[in-house]
Amino acid sequence: MTGTSGFIGTSLCERLAARTGFDVVGVDRRPPPECFPSIVYVDGDLTDTRFVRRLVQDAEPDAIVHLAAQARVDPSLLAAAPTYADNVTTTLNLIAALEGLSRQSCRFVYASSETVYGQTSRLPSTEDSPLNPQSPYAASKAACELLVTRALPRTALILRSGMGFGPRSDPSAQVVGRFISRALDNRPILFPKEDPRLGHPTRDTNFVGNFLDGLELALRAGATGTYNIASGREVSILDLAKSVIQATGTGAILRSDEFQYRAGEAGVRTWLDVSKGHDAFGYSPKVSLEDGLRPTVEWYRLHRDYFHKTQEPGPIATTQ
Repeated sequence: MTGTSGFIGTSLCERLAARTGFDVVGVDRRPPPECFPSIVYVDGDLTDTRFVRRLVQDAEPDAIVHLAAQARVDPSLLAAAPTYADNVTTTLNLIAALEGLSRQSCRFVYASSETVYGQTSRLPSTEDSPLNPQSPYAASKAACELLVTRALPRTALILRSGMGFGPRSDPSAQVVGRFISRALDNRPILFPKEDPRLGHPTRDTNFVGNFLDGLELALRAGATGTYNIASGREVSILDLAKSVIQATGTGAILRSDEFQYRAGEAGVRTWLDVSKGHDAFGYSPKVSLEDGLRPTVEWYRLHRDYFHKTQEPGPIATTQ
């Protein structure tokens, strides 16, 4: 598994540590915020071709779950090259390392994103909807999908997640975490002074446990191909903020002339069809937005220092 210091990676390590029958090697260039028994943690940089080759050859994995990524839009807009190194180069290195294995049956699971769909007139988006990424980050995820499916057509599993949230979601990188953090600190959640003419952006907002369920179901079923692992529900960013305020019992929405969405962001709707995963391996999101917010808010109340001195991005970064 890659990306063990991240939100989804840490959550997956916690789940796998409670399972039997899994030997898990996790790699990241940052120390994980939490370590779990039975997980073997390796410190290393996946952009280093030699390191990746040695790691894969030594582990001889039955499956690679590739979660590591630069997962924010704003840094990619400021400088695309680091995002492509972290996302595309690492994926290429893992693919190349598999060529050196004595057996070629290793499953390759790539965690993609709803952002690959971009602006679309066809909703909900199905797995065969055209890809229309709107940022270098989204384009890097789409590029990795193509690399994985072309290089490993028989063993590749692409999982397009909704906008994830849950315990450990970093408020500097993820919208729900940011909204909760601001609400608990009694800071306002900022929105434009006037409703955008095209409407507030919408997202398919999915609890992390649902994504992990989908990942586990797909692996156990031996699934290959591309699947939406999301909530199957559309929610506007404004309504999401209202749900967070209700769940926390504090905070407020502030309409400000200084706040603006990113260029082209207003009116962009995101909503994923999850029926393909349901038909193939029984995926169905069990935890709703409202039910997922309760344990997430409680986790934030108990772990206020988890992210230490995390810096929040500027106010335009509402809908990463």
